[in-house]
Amino acid sequence: MNYNAYVTGADRGLGLAMAEQLLERGYNIFAGSYLAAHPGLDALCEKYGEKLTDCSNLSWI
Repeated sequence: MNYNAYVTGADRGLGLAMAEQLLERGYNIFAGSYLAAHPGLDALCEKYGEKLTDCSNLSWI
């Protein structure tokens, strides 16, 4: 079964840790970020690919 989650503040701290834990458990994550530069979230995007959607830049809509 596919599970999806939206995690706000996924660029640092608790949000980043929660997103990573959910990704490790097989969830698809839609992530929002607080800061314009978010190296932690970028690293997760590289590691998990299509399982993680960075919603902080919605110019693609």
